[in-house]
Amino acid sequence: MTAPLNPNNLMPLPDFSLGGATISPSTRNISGPAGRIAVEPRMMQVLIAMAEVPGGLVTRESLLERCWGGAVVGDDSLNRAVAGLRRALGEAVGEAVRIETISGAGYRLTVAEVARDSADDAGDRAIDSGWQSWKLGLPVVDDEAIARLRAAAAAQPGRADVPGMLALVLRNAAEYADLAQCPALVRECELAAAQALARDPRQIHARAALIGLPPLYGDWTARRAGLCAALAENPDNFAAEHDLCMLEMATGRPSVAAAISSRLMAIDPLTATLHYKQVYQLWSVGDLAGMDRIGDRGMQLWPRHPAIWLARLWSLAFTGRVRQAIQQLRESEARPDLPQPAIETFAITLDALADRDDRTRHARAVERNLRAAELGPAQSLAATIHLSGLGEAEAALSVAEGYFLRRGTVSVGVYKTVSDPSVTDQHRRVTQMLFLPVCAPLRAHPHFARLCADMGLSAYWESAGIAPDFLDR
Repeated sequence: MTAPLNPNNLMPLPDFSLGGATISPSTRNISGPAGRIAVEPRMMQVLIAMAEVPGGLVTRESLLERCWGGAVVGDDSLNRAVAGLRRALGEAVGEAVRIETISGAGYRLTVAEVARDSADDAGDRAIDSGWQSWKLGLPVVDDEAIARLRAAAAAQPGRADVPGMLALVLRNAAEYADLAQCPALVRECELAAAQALARDPRQIHARAALIGLPPLYGDWTARRAGLCAALAENPDNFAAEHDLCMLEMATGRPSVAAAISSRLMAIDPLTATLHYKQVYQLWSVGDLAGMDRIGDRGMQLWPRHPAIWLARLWSLAFTGRVRQAIQQLRESEARPDLPQPAIETFAITLDALADRDDRTRHARAVERNLRAAELGPAQSLAATIHLSGLGEAEAALSVAEGYFLRRGTVSVGVYKTVSDPSVTDQHRRVTQMLFLPVCAPLRAHPHFARLCADMGLSAYWESAGIAPDFLDR
């Protein structure tokens, strides 16, 4: 007798192909050209049982015996499972896989002939998947894009662009992965980039991946040299120009950063990772109308993107529109997944901003942000902004010293914690927030120059022969 199927023994079953779809029993996913659909355990059990005899009759009795363990259930249970499977298969692969009802007997699974893609087509689609992942810029490891690129690289060992794109996606993955995964992802990124550059020394994505692999903080001089060299060799290196934009913002030149991001947005206006950066840059150069346009556009296109959502929240809260920011925070359905401590810190801070004359609320917000800063890098970054916005330059400086220099009364760890939000560009120490308009009180503090010197920013400005916007006036 064929072994019964149940949720427990789905886990070890390998993925298999069916009419152009990939069936994953362990995750209960059906992935096809039209998308990926998750199904209930019972539906997956029924699909596996039918897939074992494609084109053959599978009786209702045999399905009930294998998938329900012989339990006494009504016909409706099987009917619902089959109906759900038909919907899922239709959404994922269209008509390529169909379940026919054989009246009075059972069902038959039919699989249409699917034209096999050439290796070149598969490689091109894998590259597109990686590029879309990079453009979206979420703070996650995109396992699906990485798997496609790995498979394409193995199938086409002569191409340079596939491992180049793999290296670029792995660079992001190394930043946002769990700590245990990071070393392996860093190594794989290096190997993929080396493979690409051995085949084509000018491969742009491999170059950008290697330049951007180390953390930016403290690496400004070397990063600038590497990016300028890469762009001199290939001015169309979109990823390298994006990273130069980040460097300029991180080192106090939002006017230059805004010009770069505007140029890139004109080339590809549907790049999510540029939208939130432009919100900060346009805010910093005083273009509030442009900031609002880009911020609202990003929220409409990618409503739960954590970096876009956060940029919009702060750009409202600190340009005199606290009520709108409070409303955005309260719209939980459109809010990204954030730890409850972070949500509470935002709420307490906005409450104090809404009534600046209430000293009790103000004191509570200051104390809350000082404690929140010790929960991780993202909360420390937020605390620096919030405390500056509350006019507490001394407290903001103490957080900044703990965050950047690991000294003083506020202790900030290097790594994200479970209480820390996962936001793009906030897993590592970053300096962009220091040059936002909201942090003007911090920049006016008499010890801010010493902070910049101790961080190495002053030496960078001198060696590069440039001045940050707030000093070049």
